[in-house]
Amino acid sequence: MQLRVLHPVLACGLVVAALGLARVLASVPSVRPWALSLGGLALLQLVLGGVNVLLRAPGWLQLAHLLVAQLLWISAVWPRRASGTPGALYRAALQRAALRRAALYHGATPRLGPVMRPWSS
Repeated sequence: MQLRVLHPVLACGLVVAALGLARVLASVPSVRPWALSLGGLALLQLVLGGVNVLLRAPGWLQLAHLLVAQLLWISAVWPRRASGTPGALYRAALQRAALRRAALYHGATPRLGPVMRPWSS
């Protein structure tokens, strides 16, 4: 498959994933600014990619597209780096998201029990 076809398809999927990650990370107050920049840059990157195709890829727009790609990567990686304890940030964000979903479905906020791992004894 040619890159000309594959690139936009993968890009759309990655923008959806970046927006999902931004939504989860936005629940953690210490990294909320990074989460908002991640979501905004993902949407900007999608728009720049579309305009890039429509204008037949002028050089200045290709450079802007690459710049936003680098900023997007930084905003995706930096919250983990800035949190001090990388795994705890994502666990806290996922727990908050799970509690929010449970509250929507059940009308109350349940307490989370221990995580069950099938491979542990």
